[in-house]
This record gives sequence, structure tokens and C-alpha cells, in this order.
Amino acid sequence: MDNQISLPAYPSGEIRTAAEDFARLMMMFQNRGALDGARILSEDSVNLMLTPSGYRNVDGWNQSLGLNGPLDLRGGQLWGHDGQDVWDSSAFYFNPDTHVGAIAFANGNYRDYSMNYTLLDLDLHLMSWFENSN
Repeated sequence: MDNQISLPAYPSGEIRTAAEDFARLMMMFQNRGALDGARILSEDSVNLMLTPSGYRNVDGWNQSLGLNGPLDLRGGQLWGHDGQDVWDSSAFYFNPDTHVGAIAFANGNYRDYSMNYTLLDLDLHLMSWFENSN
């Protein structure tokens, strides 16, 4: 039972979600705060969240309000978030210019936290494939 945990470290240890929920969140961002005819966030709030703050994380990615931004395979600015605990990992990124995004989840026992980079790479390649197929 070594890999079955529930940490009181919200949100990384206690949040429960599904890819469909993350996809709806991504669609809300792509629609500048609206989803299914409802306004979730103001357009100004979404624009702020998609604007570089001037700070960068340890990987050199742009930081904004609650999101980080690596570059896609062609150098375009992406926005989203990734996270990993020892037992699970996720990557959620989208390109607001092309309206293409990708979400990846994985379970595993990666004590070196390397799975995040693998999922980011998967997201980048999936997005490139979908952008090139249009």
C-alpha cells in the first residue's frame, strides 16, 4: 500500500478531478472567461492571467497570475500549469492564439519528480500535431 496516499496538502494531495473538468476549464480560458453561456471570470481577469508578470520560474518560463508559460515547439507562448507529487503528475497547457490545448495525467512513483517534464513534452507534441492537422 506504499503508493496509496491522501495528503492534507491541498490541492496537490486532496483535489479530485477528471480530464473533462480540466478540458472545461481550458475552454473557459479560450473563451476569455465564458463557458456554456455563463460568465465565470471577467475578460479582464483572464487577460491578466494570460499576461506575463515579468517574473520567470526556475525553468525560465514566463509567470503570470496563477499560470506559467513555457514555449511551444515553434516558440509560441503557452499558458497553463503542471504539478507533481511523488505518486501522480499532471500537465495542463493551451495556446490562446491557436485555441489548441492538451491535458495529461499520470500515476507513478517518481521520487525525482521527472514525470512533469515527460507530460509537458507529451502536451507539446500533441498540440503541435493538432495545430498541424488543421
